[in-house]
Amino acid sequence: MSSPAYAPKASRPYAIVRGPKWENRTAGYIREQMSASTGEKKCVFCNLNLEEETILSDTKNAHVLGTKYPYFPQHLLFVPKEHFASISEAPVDVIADLMRVFGALQKISSGMILFGNEGLLGGQTIKHMHAHGVPSQAPDIGTSRLVHPNLVFNDILSAFLIQNACCEYTYECPHRIQQEINPSNPREISRFIKAAFGALEAVFSAAKRNMYGFEIPDIYKHGKKSPYPTFVISKLLKERTRDELGFNWCLRMHEGKTVFELLPRATVINNEQERQGIGGYEPFAGMTAVRSGLSEPEAIVWKAQEAEFYAAVRQTLALSA
Repeated sequence: MSSPAYAPKASRPYAIVRGPKWENRTAGYIREQMSASTGEKKCVFCNLNLEEETILSDTKNAHVLGTKYPYFPQHLLFVPKEHFASISEAPVDVIADLMRVFGALQKISSGMILFGNEGLLGGQTIKHMHAHGVPSQAPDIGTSRLVHPNLVFNDILSAFLIQNACCEYTYECPHRIQQEINPSNPREISRFIKAAFGALEAVFSAAKRNMYGFEIPDIYKHGKKSPYPTFVISKLLKERTRDELGFNWCLRMHEGKTVFELLPRATVINNEQERQGIGGYEPFAGMTAVRSGLSEPEAIVWKAQEAEFYAAVRQTLALSA
């Protein structure tokens, strides 16, 4: 397939939002898992003590919970009751519940997104598929600050993988699949997700073995030095990747339509860098959260907004049941 016409990389303001203090172990956990072969631990989500959780809604297939470790006051978790690691393994009924929660979030605020992290490279630390419902813009709580006027996260191999999987990628960064979906047709959504994940994984596996016959997207060939010819892509695949892909995915509204976005994560960031903990929120919303703590007045505002959000979620999901 032909790649999209070249355009300069899109950029957007990148912000940090300060939240309640808690230890962020994501980056350390991922480095530990990459350097050691450890056995499977007991799944946190399969062993929830619901008496200790903030339950916003409970269905046959999934829990909708307030989170104990929030990025923002408006933050929920969607947790399927059945254990599986990836949204590509989710039964159709779980996809239907996911879309119902997404629809409820849009009624509360059209800027809300649902995103998921999969695999170590995607920032997944609990190998049980789950989704975060969060705002796509910094909440108005007085604890956010702009750290860069035009910064966006991208995986250097994403466009290569997507084009060779016979999908179209967005020319703006992050280069990702952006597919319009029908929220009322979970079966079709499930088929698309399974096909996209499978095609990307097949391309990644084959290209690591032999680059012969793969296309180099035109978007890599522009610039003063044309920096990514075939041998550079081959070198990256051999030296900067693991045996499996990671993924970040996102449900959002785009130009009035519901879209599913999928970002393959192939490139291993230097294990010494704390940014190894990058998950879906950084590329999809241009923000990250730090858990360094709040002042007492800030904590009061945070808790009030959190309570208001939880009440709205409960009411909206109850009406849509």
